[in-house]
Amino acid sequence: MSRGGGQPLKALLELGYTGAVYPVNPKYENIGGVRCYSSMRAIDGVCDLAVIALPAAAAIDAVIDCAAKGIRFAVVYGGGFREAGEEGEARERAYRVAPFDTVTARAMIAELRGAAILSGVRGAQSRDIEALAETVSSISHMAWMLRDSLLELDINPLFVRAVGEGVVAGDALAVVTE
Repeated sequence: MSRGGGQPLKALLELGYTGAVYPVNPKYENIGGVRCYSSMRAIDGVCDLAVIALPAAAAIDAVIDCAAKGIRFAVVYGGGFREAGEEGEARERAYRVAPFDTVTARAMIAELRGAAILSGVRGAQSRDIEALAETVSSISHMAWMLRDSLLELDINPLFVRAVGEGVVAGDALAVVTE
């Protein structure tokens, strides 16, 4: 528990937290005397919050697993995106002028640095890229139709489920003029 990822569990144990804690690491049977699970899906209890300490690509998969498990809140300690400076921030984005079709949306998705995780790398299940492309294209058309009144649109997170299962918006906010 001396490494960064073990610090939240170490702090909970040292501070005498008495609630349920479910460490997840496929390499260990227990951590700090607490039963360890091979995956979030293997947890048999209810989780209110996930603390994820993984590199960026693995963290994204972990957040998707949280959604599948019904875990609504997560704190992510993952590196390689916005905090890595302009280059890292650029990895999060692809740009086009709205409206655009699903072919263009698929190309945008392919440009993202983390796009490989959607295709099922490292044994992970492939994600519904077609549903993601259709959603992104539809949002671009909606934004274009509302261009005179739409000030901001934030959909975060947008969970991309397994192939054939679509996408789910975790939260969304639209700011429009009156």
